[in-house]
Amino acid sequence: MAKRIAFLAVLLLVVTVARAQPAAYQVELLHPIPLITSIVWSPDGRMFFTEKSGGVRVVAPDGTLQQTPVVQLNVRQDNEDGLHSIALDPDFPENHYFYVYYTPMPEANGEAFNLITRFTEQDGVGVNPVELFRYRNESPLHQHHGGRLVFGPDGYLYFSIGDLSHWNVRAQDPNQIEGKIHRVLVDGDKLLRPDDNPFPDSTAWAYGLRNVFSFTFDPYSGGLFATENGPDCDDFLLRVEPGDNFGWGMVEMSGDDKTYCNNPDRRAGATPPLMSFTPTVALAGIDVYDGEVFPDWQGDLLACEYKSSQLVRFVLDAERTGLAGEGIVVDTSPAMGCAVEVAVGPDGLIYYTNLMGMYRIAPVDGE
Repeated sequence: MAKRIAFLAVLLLVVTVARAQPAAYQVELLHPIPLITSIVWSPDGRMFFTEKSGGVRVVAPDGTLQQTPVVQLNVRQDNEDGLHSIALDPDFPENHYFYVYYTPMPEANGEAFNLITRFTEQDGVGVNPVELFRYRNESPLHQHHGGRLVFGPDGYLYFSIGDLSHWNVRAQDPNQIEGKIHRVLVDGDKLLRPDDNPFPDSTAWAYGLRNVFSFTFDPYSGGLFATENGPDCDDFLLRVEPGDNFGWGMVEMSGDDKTYCNNPDRRAGATPPLMSFTPTVALAGIDVYDGEVFPDWQGDLLACEYKSSQLVRFVLDAERTGLAGEGIVVDTSPAMGCAVEVAVGPDGLIYYTNLMGMYRIAPVDGE
């Protein structure tokens, strides 16, 4: 039986933070579950989240964590392999469909793949799996999967795939799967290319990408914002338009990061990022704050830095197409900050994850 979150009270960490912030808030450790990779909410207020180790979990609106996973996938967990993301169907209240992107264990013949599979949720259990997308995973280093699934405001499914350690060879070809953000129509049990995609006969929406770990749609403008991971240089915060080329693969890479990063032509002609980070910070989860609990943060981008375990806030300009300044670190000390995922809940609170668990940023009681 499910147990109340109160059972974990001995593990609860609360820290009041008021320094250089709009209001006092507290950081609470909700679930001591490592490497939660994505968080979404259903219209009925339930939270669904994914574990790198293969579990899809659900939390009731009252905070009760269902002890049995909705689905427990048999995933490969070498390096960056695992369960990467979940998305709920736009018609979830009617069909209860949810989609997951993951790296299963290799086939009996040793061949490895990445999959997008749809399940139907029935009373907290995922049933009727339907494989919608399969592509060969030849990454020798078990990394750069991308792996984010998001339904856009247009109703289409968007997903990111990194270069799968093929360096930059395939990212410049719109007809190759790797190094892209893709856009597809879910039509029954098939994924189809929309007619208005920017490249004929391709599901690519943007290309020239090394490893987009996460992206989100701005609820105010509809724009797409993403986090991109470079080699020893050029971690990017991106605003993505259809057909954008962000430059990975425009200059050949020999395998030497420093040689590539010192090449002055590596970004010539590419779509510029909102911000570039050198040395790299390993940008991970991203979301837009659209709640009412922290009005001074409303409309800001929130992004996680894996290397520093910091949550950073970015203020956008009036057009919401650029930045109005440098990033501002959200102080979570002494709690560990955001390293993997960040998501704004329907309650207006901020949820983030790292190697230790899931945390929540909420106002101090009485504020």
